[in-house]
Amino acid sequence: MSEFLWASGDSLFEAAFLGVAGGAHWVGVVRRAAAGSPMPLDIGIRLGTRTVLTDLWKAPDGTLWVVGEDGNVRVSGDPWGKHADQWEQRALDCPLYGINGVDRTCVLAHGIRESDGTHVLRLFNGARWNPLGGPEIAIETTDISAPDRIWIGGDGVARWDGQGWEVLQTPPVLDLHAPTDDQVVVVLEDGTFGRVTPSGFAALGQIDGACAIAVWRGRIWIGAGENGLWRAGGGETVCVREDRHCVSLEPHPTGLMIGCSDLVSSTADGERFPGGCRGYLDGLSL
Repeated sequence: MSEFLWASGDSLFEAAFLGVAGGAHWVGVVRRAAAGSPMPLDIGIRLGTRTVLTDLWKAPDGTLWVVGEDGNVRVSGDPWGKHADQWEQRALDCPLYGINGVDRTCVLAHGIRESDGTHVLRLFNGARWNPLGGPEIAIETTDISAPDRIWIGGDGVARWDGQGWEVLQTPPVLDLHAPTDDQVVVVLEDGTFGRVTPSGFAALGQIDGACAIAVWRGRIWIGAGENGLWRAGGGETVCVREDRHCVSLEPHPTGLMIGCSDLVSSTADGERFPGGCRGYLDGLSL
């Protein structure tokens, strides 16, 4: 069985993906094929390993950042270059379960310290990974837009302002996105989605299987796995594409990256949803 776990990048035509197939984890890259090519996309595998990889982030400059349960951060500075399959590795002090960032001088990873089970944050400043003391809650997901603007979700929701943490009590959170300083949207474990404010959690709806959320172009987008891609706003919640089995969302000014279990997709206008890479992982093995 093969499936995609995550997709990152501005669009399908400038994407990276993390997937599993043949008992191994794989990192691949996608770009628009050259004029005259018989296929619309160039797709290439850049890493295959039996190590459990847990998350991937494609920085604005094209650098790929990948983390795994072995505690290593893997970085590929030029995934389409001459040495595209050569990765720099930096071992941190715990198994890692998530990574995202702003650019190569502001990258956030989170993991779980094996000695006592504490959830921890590590912030890269372009030169070194520094511990970032967090509130004592489990961390399931993070969102960062600056070193002093970090949100985490898990047992609750908390915001780092560079000086300390503000913890907002909510039910357990699977995913969150904070498009502005005062707006946070979340998905809960039971598929309920809504907003979090200092007053608490306000539910906006519930979708079976909801696991990913983002605000893009003024609307809330929800990924619900095999139950499709949804959009909320203007007083209604609608399934936009039943055939987009969305498991991850990543908003950008130029488009919305849509990671699906069976393909990689995106949209630049909210109306058309090009997809690719279907079946690409099938048959891969080490």
